[in-house]
Amino acid sequence: MNIKHISINRLLQLCLGMILVFVVVLGVVSWSFTHRLWVNTADIYDHPLTVQRNINNLESEILRMHRSMLDIYLAESEEEVDLYLSDIALHESHALEQLAVVEERYLGPQEDVTRLRDLIIAWRPIRETNIDQARGGRLSEAINCSQPGGVCGQHVDKILAAQEVISQYASNKGDTFYQEAKEQYDGMVLGLWMLLGMILLLTIVITVLLVRTINTPLNQLVQAAQAFARGNLGARSQYSLRNEFGRVSAAFNALADTVQADLHNRQAQQEIAEGMLAESDLGAFCSNLLQSLMAPHRFAMRRGVPAEYRRHRL
Repeated sequence: MNIKHISINRLLQLCLGMILVFVVVLGVVSWSFTHRLWVNTADIYDHPLTVQRNINNLESEILRMHRSMLDIYLAESEEEVDLYLSDIALHESHALEQLAVVEERYLGPQEDVTRLRDLIIAWRPIRETNIDQARGGRLSEAINCSQPGGVCGQHVDKILAAQEVISQYASNKGDTFYQEAKEQYDGMVLGLWMLLGMILLLTIVITVLLVRTINTPLNQLVQAAQAFARGNLGARSQYSLRNEFGRVSAAFNALADTVQADLHNRQAQQEIAEGMLAESDLGAFCSNLLQSLMAPHRFAMRRGVPAEYRRHRL
């Protein structure tokens, strides 16, 4: 099918369909961009942020355990010692729970988490030794062991150092995720603007073509009708495509032919009437009558018969 002869109804359907496709494409691309941003946000929350939060909680539990150890050395009764030991066990349990979450979400080397876990577990017999020293009357030895330079103090420093390695890695990973998300966001915005520009350009092109497709035959029909109304009985529409405007153009031309032929017949009848009134001689009247009757026939012959045939007849 020649695209020039496509109907206006089909052309409108195609144009509106293309615009609808553009809108769907824009919606799909926007959803894709939004989903990618959500995935990046979820990664930042599920990994670096969660690890950082739990590792900070773990550090807090370690420091509370260490403080409870110092409180044991100052306890005045076994009931207080048992109370502090319960607190230490509770904080240790919480610390291991935090560490389990870190182990699940940590994106760095698992050796970091394993080392931290081993240090926390190895701290338990050191604490028990210190408690036995305090209960056995060797309080000064127990206190010295818990000082920064003592065995217990140095072990706590190792735990905090191992925790800091995980925390620093999670922080750096969060910065990396943020930078990647920012780069993806910038790329998405640029791509979205390019897509919007392309859709806008195509929409303008489709609109211009549609308006031109409608205005061109309409203007031709208007010009032909105006010329015919001004008395140019030979004015015809030159639009001949097989669409709605083509059918209107053909109908107008057929109507103009009918009106023109009717006017010629009326003129012939008027000339006959005038001849009958003006001529008193019968021969002259018959001659004028014959010429009047032949005038429309000659006009039709000039419009419908080839030139070679007319020259032969003459």
